[in-house]
Amino acid sequence: MRDETTTPGSGSKGRRRGWRRVGAVLLAVIGLWFFLLPGVTVLRCIFDPALNGPGVPKAALALHRSLAGRYEAWARERVAAGTAEHLSVSDISGTEWPLFGSVFYLRAVESLQAAWEKDPQLTREEPRVFARGAIEAATALVADPKHAAWVKKYWGERYLEEGNLFYRMLLISALTSHARLTQSGEHLALLRTQVESLAAEIDASPPGLLDDYPGQCYPTDVGGAIAAIRRADAVLGTDHRAFAERAVRGFEGARAGALGLAPYAADALTGTPRDDSRGCGNSWLTLSAPELWPDRAAAWYAAYEQHFWQDDWLAKGFREFPRGIDFCRSYHTAWRALREPTPRGTSRRVFRSLSPG
Repeated sequence: MRDETTTPGSGSKGRRRGWRRVGAVLLAVIGLWFFLLPGVTVLRCIFDPALNGPGVPKAALALHRSLAGRYEAWARERVAAGTAEHLSVSDISGTEWPLFGSVFYLRAVESLQAAWEKDPQLTREEPRVFARGAIEAATALVADPKHAAWVKKYWGERYLEEGNLFYRMLLISALTSHARLTQSGEHLALLRTQVESLAAEIDASPPGLLDDYPGQCYPTDVGGAIAAIRRADAVLGTDHRAFAERAVRGFEGARAGALGLAPYAADALTGTPRDDSRGCGNSWLTLSAPELWPDRAAAWYAAYEQHFWQDDWLAKGFREFPRGIDFCRSYHTAWRALREPTPRGTSRRVFRSLSPG
């Protein structure tokens, strides 16, 4: 006998209401996870005193811990794959960036480790401990001969013995970070050889400059290399202070740009600037100059701030080109360089100069 309280279709309506509730719960979870929680995280970051003051922001520590395992896996896979050996020299993102990124990663671990040593309450575990695998993998990537294939195409088998400043700077920096973080002497012999040979070569250069690639000299990279050599002193027990004082000649007088700042590009043989000063180069140099030449670094930063800092209703920060200088001026300079007879590597140097960043 049919229940009089049950009407046709009531079961299907109940099921639909059930599915609606399930859908509502799913939407609530999605909204919470993708919209509300990120907003809370952003607010916590904004009001973290370390974000605009001394100390390490909590977000930086959390990000670093989450990145360690992924960076290790990526670096090991890239070295094992061997694809770097077959990349074109024009593939900047595939050749330079993995090494540059690994060096910056290692320097970040050093900074976090130094902060932890001052305040062990920052994290439960030392950064050099929970990032040990990534430290080893990043160092192995920078030192991997296959990842040097692109510079070998420029410098040949003597790529560790002459010129090649950019790559050797990265190698010195990575090996120094590894030694400081792991207290291991695994790479000290190679590190010592590179430090001494690169310092001697810069010292022997009349203008104090060397090429990254044949015919391509970027003075702010030279500044980074000098800083890398000085940082290695603490690991090797060497002393390159006198060398660093002599090396400042590459950034002063006629070798400086019109604003008294390092030019973006220069002739390594004569020291003659080939381009105006650029924001990317100044930001790079002002990271290392205080360690080398504190008084000069303060003057350079003041000039950088005076000519490149922009603060308006839309954004604030350092510009790539100085205020009051035609944006096309750098393009005009590069075009003149393109028309002049210059050494091998000219076109690549020019087109890097033409790049907005």
